[in-house]
Amino acid sequence: MILRSLILVLAMASATASLAATHNMKYGQVYIGQELYNERPTGEQCFVTINFTHPLYDKGLHCHTALFTVNTNRTDIPEVPLSVESRITNYHTPEYPELKSCATNVDGTTFGPELYAESSDRIYNHIFSGTHKENRTQYDYFLTISAETKLPTRTRIHVLEWFKEYDVDCVNLKQM
Repeated sequence: MILRSLILVLAMASATASLAATHNMKYGQVYIGQELYNERPTGEQCFVTINFTHPLYDKGLHCHTALFTVNTNRTDIPEVPLSVESRITNYHTPEYPELKSCATNVDGTTFGPELYAESSDRIYNHIFSGTHKENRTQYDYFLTISAETKLPTRTRIHVLEWFKEYDVDCVNLKQM
């Protein structure tokens, strides 16, 4: 009897958590895509691995952090886990700054009660971003999520050096 109750509670918690998910990224997922250099195809494949995801309750509702690794044949892109966070989307609403949310409605809007709901399948985290500096090079990186699948569709690494600036994208990501 206790075991059945425990299983029922866990099943209900799992169902609730899946409804509230603003992304479907999980540890160990690997995606394959096409590499772009400054928006032009290179003909090379690239791989994105999800190393970690975790809620950021202190930042706001539906906010998350993630670590991902981009693997390419390029030597100028770091093959270390890149740390990104979902962005606050409700700066323009009366609820801000008392109530912050990182959710976007699946129709692309950033207002309405769904942004603050405990569970809704109509919201997602649209974009994650992060940055770091290594020697004299600054890296800004982005992970874009699909509204339909709530899975990654694109990464961008923006590289800024003293006399050079460029983007390396991994697009059309498909889960392997």
